[in-house]
Amino acid sequence: MAGLDSEKRIAALEEERDLLRARVLTLESRLWADACADACADAGAEAEGLGAVRDALRERDEALRAVLDATADSIMLLDPTGKILTINATGAARLGRGVEDLLGRSCFVFFPEEIVEGRRKAFEQALETRSLVVLRDERQGMHLENHLYPVPDPSGRVRRVAVYSKDVTEWVEADRAGQRLRQRVEGYRRNLEAIFTSLPEGLLIVAPDMTVLEANSAFERISGSRRSGLLGSPLRGEPGSCLEGCLKMLRRTVETGRPVREYRFECLDERRDDKVVVVNTALLEGSGDGFNGAVLILRDVSRLARLESELARKHRFHDFVGQSRPMLEVFALLERLSDLDSTVLLLGESGTGKELAAEALHRHGPRAGGPLVKVNCAALTDDLLESELFGHVQGAFTGAIRDRVGRFQAAEGGTIFLDEIGDVSVRTQLKLLRFLESREYERVGESVTRTANVRVVAATNADLGAKVRRGLFREDLYYRLKVMVVQLPPLRRRSEDIPLLANHFAELFRTRMNKDIAGVSPEALDLLMSQTWPGNVRELRHAVEHACILCRGGPLRPEHFPQEIRGSVRGAGGRRRPQSLDREELVAALESTRWNRTRAAKLLGISRSSLYRRLEELGFP
Repeated sequence: MAGLDSEKRIAALEEERDLLRARVLTLESRLWADACADACADAGAEAEGLGAVRDALRERDEALRAVLDATADSIMLLDPTGKILTINATGAARLGRGVEDLLGRSCFVFFPEEIVEGRRKAFEQALETRSLVVLRDERQGMHLENHLYPVPDPSGRVRRVAVYSKDVTEWVEADRAGQRLRQRVEGYRRNLEAIFTSLPEGLLIVAPDMTVLEANSAFERISGSRRSGLLGSPLRGEPGSCLEGCLKMLRRTVETGRPVREYRFECLDERRDDKVVVVNTALLEGSGDGFNGAVLILRDVSRLARLESELARKHRFHDFVGQSRPMLEVFALLERLSDLDSTVLLLGESGTGKELAAEALHRHGPRAGGPLVKVNCAALTDDLLESELFGHVQGAFTGAIRDRVGRFQAAEGGTIFLDEIGDVSVRTQLKLLRFLESREYERVGESVTRTANVRVVAATNADLGAKVRRGLFREDLYYRLKVMVVQLPPLRRRSEDIPLLANHFAELFRTRMNKDIAGVSPEALDLLMSQTWPGNVRELRHAVEHACILCRGGPLRPEHFPQEIRGSVRGAGGRRRPQSLDREELVAALESTRWNRTRAAKLLGISRSSLYRRLEELGFP
């Protein structure tokens, strides 16, 4: 904007200069009239009307003098020796004298010493060449542009020199500001070019018609394309190539006007090497409401993707996190069951992740493209549950004002997850048994038999075997459900997963809450490891969320966690009772500490002697 203002000021100054040049020409006309009048006087002409002409000339002189004195530029008329014949008020003020004091005196006497020599040479040059001479000089911080106009008589002899001096300080300062701006812009351009070249990310700029305007060396390296082959040509790429994916994202940005953020895709570069890249795009805004094209940033995350994949295979399955032997066995079993269509029964205490297991079975299997419908059987009464599962027709019961689609019908082609299946009434159990046997059902109030292509995954934290023995659960349904059983271990039997889970939840809530949280401190991990976690992973997650809310930054410390956790103890005297430890929990603790019994005892919250005694009771060597 500064550059545009400078150009406007320069144009205005030049326009004013041209107007003043016109005024000088008027002055020359007046001088010529003076010469004519003097010639008439010398000849003694007594022409009729001469007095009237002189009066008119006098009036014109007075008007011209008023104009000259009103102008902001210096104007003076010199004889061939440099004496001042005429000068306006501005010129007299610049020389520091009155107009009458200057008339008839040499102008060079009044110029400052630093410019007088230049003015004298310019004056002599104008007399010698009989042509316009332009001279610039500076006086007391003022920049002047001096125009010396020789005024010849009819015989060609220069009788006078008109000097027009304009203050061009503003123009000079604007020019200097513009030059500084141009230098600054050039510096920015060089810096941007250096940044553009040195960026590790690939950078690509295209016009609205997808013609490549610029590409840096990193883009050439990541995409495997030669920069010289891209510039000036429409962007195109073979199917599956990095260029094809980039072109797709750029077109989306240009067509929708919206940027693309962190879009990851797999591709082949020009050397047919597999890559995983991340793309970000944005529009390049132009003047008005238009745009000049789009820019794309390409990042190679192949190595990161491989590390993520390896880490996921090692410590994760779907949204499960764990590295203990019980969890690794669960991961392996869920992965095998994902490709099958068999009914699965998930067993485990509350908070162990039965719903996550159902999601994993669905997402990793052939039904992933279909719906996953979840039903909490314990949250509904018997009548409502039957209608919820199988649907009903209008008028089937009071309040049935229209037909209702049941969950089995809604899950067509996908998976239905029946949580808390142990709380289902015997009547509903009978209908579930019929569906599991024939995949047939009837809506409440309707006699039409329907079928559904649905995989059934059930879950419970109850002991279904004990319920069967007490007559609370149908034995035939029990065996239909337990075609495959996945037992999810409680957190106390996979305590070595607690640090992994705690840091995972800390990172999750750090992102959601946009806080500067740096994991979990060792002291807090010791506190978490000392708990029995009756609520299992769900309780741990809530505890970490509580800590993240209270933490203002840095690692999570013990004081950030709920009071019931900080004040809880394991048995009398702050230690856990050894008799509560079973064989699996002892083995898990020993394996996580590489069979270091001292560390295992600390991990379990018991003394070393109690650990030895309990191991002996359980038959360990």
